[in-house]
Amino acid sequence: LDAWEDGFEGKLVKANRLLHDIIHQSGNNPLTIRAKALLINHLSRDNHYEKAFTLANELIASLPQITNPRARADALRNIVQMLGLARQYGKALDYAQQLKAARVPGESQCPAYQYEVNALADAGKLTVSSVELRKAIKLCLANNQVVYANTLRLDKAGLLIQQGSSNQAIALLQRIAPSIRKAAFQP
Repeated sequence: LDAWEDGFEGKLVKANRLLHDIIHQSGNNPLTIRAKALLINHLSRDNHYEKAFTLANELIASLPQITNPRARADALRNIVQMLGLARQYGKALDYAQQLKAARVPGESQCPAYQYEVNALADAGKLTVSSVELRKAIKLCLANNQVVYANTLRLDKAGLLIQQGSSNQAIALLQRIAPSIRKAAFQP
């Protein structure tokens, strides 16, 4: 928890040191996997891409042995992000779909659906009428995940503009503006 908090506060050197301690001393496989996943995030945020990719490749190799749902989801999220950064969009989409299929008890599937939509967008396979986009928005709204839903709807507005439907994009933005203001989070 301290490592997550330090990372959230931008104290990446301290957080990474704590994560390395967990990885090397824990003996708890799910905790070790989750620490590696968080370390990947921190390393990429701190522009240590080579180390982050190396760690992501380790997680990819160990995926078949990761049975803890939360640890598996954490690993998949960070693998998807790293593959997206590497512009390996097809692989990112494959792992995003694995993330969507990996259900974590008690957690909303909304973030997993957003990872899939992002991977589709990065791969140039997302359109305004994509079923995945529609399902993701619907699921996020149904699970009261407003920030995710708004981010997805902003993506949809961008797609509308790209296809030359500026008036529809403006109408969508006007409809969701109150929700964005109420959430007080600018995606």
